[in-house]
Amino acid sequence: MGRMRTYWDPDTKNFGDVLTPVILRHLGHELERVDRGEHGKVLAVGSVMNALRPGDVVWGTGVQHDRRYQAETATFLAVRGPITRSCIDGVSVPQVYGDPALLLPEVYNPEIEVANRVGIMPHFVDATPARARYPDALYIDARGGWRRVIRQMKACERIITTSLHGVIAADAYGIPVTWHGSYTDGLISTNLKFQDYYLGTGRPCLTPGPVPPLDRDVWRHLCEQLRRAATSLPT
Repeated sequence: MGRMRTYWDPDTKNFGDVLTPVILRHLGHELERVDRGEHGKVLAVGSVMNALRPGDVVWGTGVQHDRRYQAETATFLAVRGPITRSCIDGVSVPQVYGDPALLLPEVYNPEIEVANRVGIMPHFVDATPARARYPDALYIDARGGWRRVIRQMKACERIITTSLHGVIAADAYGIPVTWHGSYTDGLISTNLKFQDYYLGTGRPCLTPGPVPPLDRDVWRHLCEQLRRAATSLPT
């Protein structure tokens, strides 16, 4: 078996951005990281549709901008949600929805004592104002290493986050979560990607605030769809 040519951002160290290799390796794939401009690569976790090139294979990726993507020679196995699906032209996109980060409990699920009432997990661009606003909450650094992020999240009764993958991970582990709007103007098209994810998990469009829990049967169904779609990834 050869190595799967895959794109992820190697520089940000942000929680969501590091999960593509984590999850694909868990599924048994050996990976070769390639640049975003390469053709014939796999795109998975995150809002990285702007890296789409001819011959790419998409598994759970989402859009960040409300724009059209010509994708005649790409293969789509799953996308984050119906907004992403509606942005793709020139190719059939299945109604298979979900971010692959929903599979995280299958990858890493340690037993952790719940010792904190609230955890605050801002997107890294929101870190300073978030810490100032919630000084008594457990601060969860989205750049602090993915295992550490998960352990800290599981140690909290509930999570407040401006990070999409903070919401997704909380959903995956069954932790109550509040989506807080960004504290800065540093996040791009934030609302669109959140709504895409909510719609893809069977919930309505939401405004910032407490997120309705993701039904565990729905979570299991989404995970099964993602696993089934992953069997068609290139090897």
